[in-house]
Amino acid sequence: MPVFVRDCVAAGNGANRPARAARFDTRRGRTQLTNETPQLWFVELASPPTADGGNPATLASERAAFVGEARNARLNYSVRYTYQSLFHGFSVRIAPSDLGRLSRIPGVQRIYPEGNVA
Repeated sequence: MPVFVRDCVAAGNGANRPARAARFDTRRGRTQLTNETPQLWFVELASPPTADGGNPATLASERAAFVGEARNARLNYSVRYTYQSLFHGFSVRIAPSDLGRLSRIPGVQRIYPEGNVA
């Protein structure tokens, strides 16, 4: 089930706090915490993808508007991949502390954490 970060951040339930996992360090004989907060996110934009009838020119314009708004918000992120066929949006690398600002960019519908499926 996808996590809707916009809803979590708005609800103030700590979605932007780092998740930590404990791991025992056998060399030092103590437990260490590892930050497991996702840094990679899917950003879904408003218009439907081309598979659902979205117009490629409209999608490109919406993506360009997102980039401009993100720049104006001084968001520190990097785009890994751009999608428009089955999903309309981006794969981005961004600090968890910037998720709230990312979710408020006009045109952003949802933000999903990326994960591996085994």
